[in-house]
Amino acid sequence: MNFLWVRWFGNEPNYRYGFQEGRLPKIGFVPSTDDFAFGFLDPAHVVRSCHLIPAFMTGCTMALLPYVTSLARCHAGKQAESDDWTNFYVNM
Repeated sequence: MNFLWVRWFGNEPNYRYGFQEGRLPKIGFVPSTDDFAFGFLDPAHVVRSCHLIPAFMTGCTMALLPYVTSLARCHAGKQAESDDWTNFYVNM
């Protein structure tokens, strides 16, 4: 049985986006304390790619996943990142 363990993204609250606002949608990881922060999926139900742009202005945080080492944290080569980007823009 094939499955994926996922860490969910959520919409940024109170953020207006779209063509009229002239802004890209903004998302971020759901806090690890949320009951629905992690889940499992059938790989057949997965979008294979999307273009996420780190929101550099909002910086990085450990508040969403307060563990330095975790399988759920993004990795950069051999050196694991200790923080996650607070938000990402979804490119259209």
